[in-house]
Parts: sequence; C-alpha cells; structure tokens
Amino acid sequence: MGMVGGVAAGLFMAFSDTYWSNTVEAEVYAPAMFLMVLALWLALRWQEVHGERGGDSILLVLVYVLFLGIGVHQTAFLAYFPLFWLFVVIVDRERLFDWRYWLVTLPLGIVIVISLAEPFMVVAGVLLVISFMGMEVGSKAYRQRWRFCFWFVLLALLGYTLQAFIPLRSALDPAIDENNPDNWERFMAYLERKQYGQTSMLEGMFRRKGSWLSQFGVHRRMGYWGFFRQGWAPVSWWPLVVGVGLLGMVVGWLRERRRWLFLMALMVLCSFVVVLWMNFSDGTRGVQLEVRDRDYFFTPTYVAFSLWMGLGVSGLLWLVLRYLKG
Repeated sequence: MGMVGGVAAGLFMAFSDTYWSNTVEAEVYAPAMFLMVLALWLALRWQEVHGERGGDSILLVLVYVLFLGIGVHQTAFLAYFPLFWLFVVIVDRERLFDWRYWLVTLPLGIVIVISLAEPFMVVAGVLLVISFMGMEVGSKAYRQRWRFCFWFVLLALLGYTLQAFIPLRSALDPAIDENNPDNWERFMAYLERKQYGQTSMLEGMFRRKGSWLSQFGVHRRMGYWGFFRQGWAPVSWWPLVVGVGLLGMVVGWLRERRRWLFLMALMVLCSFVVVLWMNFSDGTRGVQLEVRDRDYFFTPTYVAFSLWMGLGVSGLLWLVLRYLKG
C-alpha cells in the first residue's frame, strides 16, 4: 500500500495544474521542486539511520542540496526551515539543546531570508572560522560536534557558489543579460532583487498591497484558495481532492507524528506564510495589479499536499481491502 501511495503522490504532483504548466516550458520550478523533494527524501532517510555511524553525513548532503537549490529558485530552500529547525531536533533530541547546532542553523536560515548577498557571505564566513577553531580544542565529542558545524557551513557555501556563474555569464554579454551583473555592485544588486524595488520584502510584508480576501481567497491573479481548489481537478471537484488530502493527514498522524509535523509545517510555510511574505498586489491600494497569475509561487504547496493525497490513497486502499476481507 505504501508503494501505491507513493506512486499516487508522484502522479498527483506531476499532473497538478500549476506543476504541469511549468514543466512543459523552460521554467525553474520543476528542477527546484526536484531538489526540494530530494531533500525531503534525504530527511526521511536520515531519520532511519541517524543513530548509526555516518548517519549525519546525510544531513550534510541535504544542506548542500538546499543551498544548491537557491541557484535554481528560492522556493527550493523553503524546506530548510521546517527541516533543520523542527524535524531534526524532534528526531534527535540532543540537538535541541546543542547550542553549536543552533549557532550555525539559525543564522544561515535567517540571513538568507534577509539577504542573499554580502550579509550571507559575511555570516557564513564568520561561522566557518568559529567552527574551524572549535574543532581544534576540547574533548573528542566536543570536536566532533564542531566538525559537523564546520562541514555544515562549508557545504552551504559550496552550494551557494552556484551563484558565481551569473557574473561570469554576464561578462560574455549574452543576448539576454538582465541587469548586466558583470561587476560586484550590479551582482550584489541582482542577488538583492533590487530590480523589484528598494524596499526589502521583510519590511514590505507589513504594508499590505492587497486585501486578505484577494490574497487568501479567490482572485484571478493571486488568490491562494482559487488556485488551490483547481490545482488537481475541475473546480467543482475540490471537495473530493481536499477530502483525500485530509484523509492522508489523518493517516500520516496515526502512522508517524514526527513526519506529520514536518510535512504540515512545510505546507503551512509554503502556503500561508508565502502569501504573507510575497504580499501580492490586487491593484486597490495604490500599487499596480500583479501583471500575471502568481500560482507558480505555490508550487511547493502542491508538492506537500500531493504527498498528503498519496497517503490518503494508501488509507483508502487499506479500507477497501479490509472491507473485502470482511
């Protein structure tokens, strides 16, 4: 039944409206979601072996994959927060009280939200030096914890270096050379997304550009619920879609609650928090209406809910087989 549920989840995701639309053209969201789903699989694999020798190496591969994903699209990085700030510490309780773990995972996540440019490089560089120095003193167990932190930061930086291709490519003056980021100043402005305005998204989030109804309800350009209810089937079928997903949530809660919390946190982050963060304009508050449908920003939501639906299919199959067996 687990295999059937996994196949169903993959098909639900592949044929969801937004995901399918993005995969049939040269877009970034399909490869970004591949990296995010790979990160989810690595997290579950780590859970199975985390007490074994070398188990933490999976977490190091995982952080590399997520920071590599930033170079494809920042939505791939969303899994970082529920993964390292929630899932890891509820699976391995020792890390919940390990200040070294929080010293590296908190700043790296926060600074990425604030800035992809110089602040991240500075913070990561400082953490790398501190971790390296920590490996040279103390007991073996003490050095081992610092060694994990060192490799965590180093692999995050290595994944981030994918950004270096941008000024190199721009220096060749290609036909499409948006913002011409071939020097340090323009490259930093490119990473900071300055072409979208000087106000940071963190600051802009507190000045709403649209009504709550437009952003969370049904709106042709940005309404989260409007996009969600037609994500897998015609609008009139949405109760069936939601019902299967809700059944999957029940099945997930009954089977493994730590994974349930992880996936639920990811879905909340990729839906409600993204709506708040992106703050799409409905044209009623002095800011131009969004120029196109913004459903693609919710692609990670469709991934998460497709997983719930896959669990729901497993639950339905179990109920059917149980009924047939009497």
